[in-house]
Amino acid sequence: TDFRDGMWLENCYYPVFDARGTVSKVAVYSRDVTELRRAEEALRESEERYRTAIENSNDGVAILKGNTHLYVNGKFVEMFGYDTPADIIGKPQSLTVHPDDYERVAAFTQRRQRGEATPERYEFKGVKRDGDIIYIEVSATGTTYKGDPVALVYMRDVTARRNSEEELRLTRFSIEHASESIFWIRPDGHFVYVNEAACKK
Repeated sequence: TDFRDGMWLENCYYPVFDARGTVSKVAVYSRDVTELRRAEEALRESEERYRTAIENSNDGVAILKGNTHLYVNGKFVEMFGYDTPADIIGKPQSLTVHPDDYERVAAFTQRRQRGEATPERYEFKGVKRDGDIIYIEVSATGTTYKGDPVALVYMRDVTARRNSEEELRLTRFSIEHASESIFWIRPDGHFVYVNEAACKK
């Protein structure tokens, strides 16, 4: 390929033989491939922007073929307590999904790659490298990677939110089933809440 006068040319060179069978000259056939080169450059720039956005995402991102990790970003590695993407790439999905939820999550992943209906958003119980349990909120879609169907998965650690919800549920349960009377009254004297024990007195 040759760049000349603002154009990209693809050149093909063919020898021309004289009567004695000696190469006497070379014929050159040129084709204008400027638009093709521009399209390739635009695609490379687009892929680079996308790669940069994914690598710096606040969400963990994974690409799975079958149930095997083909790609994970830095946030995914951090979320599950590993050191580098190499610790996860090529490994099965069971590496990061708790056994309690693995069957369900694996089924979603397989169905998504077959183009079947699957929830776009769901939660599952994850497991970190050290065995700690975390709760993951997933947003996923099916796509292709190098011509093969894959699952593109965005993950967010919602463990703190789940723990807060559980603490709130336990607090509410404790108040509602306390043996002592518990009630809240507005400044104007109206009751806002009374628990079961207060109702019995």
